[in-house]
Amino acid sequence: MSAEEKKPETAPDDQSAVAASGSPEHAAAETAPGGEPAEAAVATAESAPAEAEKGKEQPPVRYELLEATPRAGAIVDLKIKVLHEEYDRKTQDFYKELRQTVIIEGFRRGKAPLKLIQNRYHKEVKQDALDFLLGNCLEQIVKEKNYQVLREFDRVDPEVAEGQELVFALSLEVRPQIEPHGYEAFDLTVDTHQVDDALVEAEVEKLRQRHATFQSAELLAYTPGHGVTLDIHVTDDKGNEIKELTREDLFFAYPERSLPEPVAQQLRGQRAGDLFVANVPNERKTEGGVITSQHDVYHVKVREVKRQILPELNDEFAQDVGGLKTIQELRDHIRKEFEHREESGAREQALEKIYDQLMERNLFDVPKAMVDEMYVRLVREHAERLRLLGLSLEDLGDDPKEYVLRTERNAERMNRVVLLNEAIAQKEKLVPTDEDVERAIAKLAEEEGRRPLAIRARLEAQKRLDQFREDLKYDLVNNLLLSRARIVKQYVAMESKIVTRDNA
Repeated sequence: MSAEEKKPETAPDDQSAVAASGSPEHAAAETAPGGEPAEAAVATAESAPAEAEKGKEQPPVRYELLEATPRAGAIVDLKIKVLHEEYDRKTQDFYKELRQTVIIEGFRRGKAPLKLIQNRYHKEVKQDALDFLLGNCLEQIVKEKNYQVLREFDRVDPEVAEGQELVFALSLEVRPQIEPHGYEAFDLTVDTHQVDDALVEAEVEKLRQRHATFQSAELLAYTPGHGVTLDIHVTDDKGNEIKELTREDLFFAYPERSLPEPVAQQLRGQRAGDLFVANVPNERKTEGGVITSQHDVYHVKVREVKRQILPELNDEFAQDVGGLKTIQELRDHIRKEFEHREESGAREQALEKIYDQLMERNLFDVPKAMVDEMYVRLVREHAERLRLLGLSLEDLGDDPKEYVLRTERNAERMNRVVLLNEAIAQKEKLVPTDEDVERAIAKLAEEEGRRPLAIRARLEAQKRLDQFREDLKYDLVNNLLLSRARIVKQYVAMESKIVTRDNA
């Protein structure tokens, strides 16, 4: 019902009622209940019937479900028939409640003629009654059919005619009800890398590179592996300066990784004091799409070339970079990290292929509302990651249309995985135990380098412990699926690409 009354023309009933209580002046001077002057008590519905219904248990509306037709997109089309006497009963209730709650100029509260109330509020009461009847029926249907409604749309209200039944039509988008099957066995192959001495030593060498120092050396020509300090002035091919790329006295520990390839190529063999120019292809356009420049021009001055000094591989190095006692402990630690990474990667590959098979065996539509919500979440997370890195989609060379399509596909797949996981958890009655929760907290504490009690205290303070327990169902289902999979590990050496097989 309208929350703000529109002042209608005075109905005949108004005149007779005023006459019965005295002159209009006398009626206007009367005080309404609560001490309000009647002349100031402008009539207002203020959704009075709806407010009166709050906190009051309503009897179920008698209805007949004429149609509940599922269609693509996890949508159900409903047609619901309600007897006209249910409509009459509800409108009468609303009018009675209105009469007791609204204040109309010239009448004490509860004394306005019912006919006047009906004349003034029949449109609002009609809509409130239809809303109530449909809402009450839907509540019963949703409970009976076990629908999880995501949204309602395409509602069509019936025409109200004396004595005729009312037929509502609307559509619901609901979470699909999945009876999962085909998760008893899986056969799959996953790729992984052999963790060998060569891989470990390569990682040790990377650590040496990251902890290298640089020493000035006169007349030293730059070659990859040295450091260099440069002045860089960049223009477009018309000579206009590009300020965001122009830098002075900037040190590069690894110029090959940081500079555009044409610049890095020309840098080789240069010494302190040398100058050179390099063209870097880069098409620049106006907002209207007009090309203004075909390439950037890098004007580079070499200030200094520095020799790289690598630390010795000894126990002191192990203590400095990893807090470990010996260089052998450092190698063992690196090996374990690689093995853990490869094991986690193999697990993720296996689960991805298991869910691929599950999706082929269990066909269902994902509601658009769920896909849209997940899409927005993925875009926001990606945008935040790019923001922290100071990047944009254009910087990555990603086509916006392709990005949208790819993200939509990812959003749909993620929802399919979640829905299948939830359905299996429900069918298998998988519920995390207290021991499961303690193990998960201990694992999280180890990853964060904190005590388990601190992790539990944080979850309790944030009121997330129940959700933490609920989220563990996802891992319980994944563990169940993995236990039923026959996994062949295909080992691929990082350098040689030689493949060997091992049954997991």
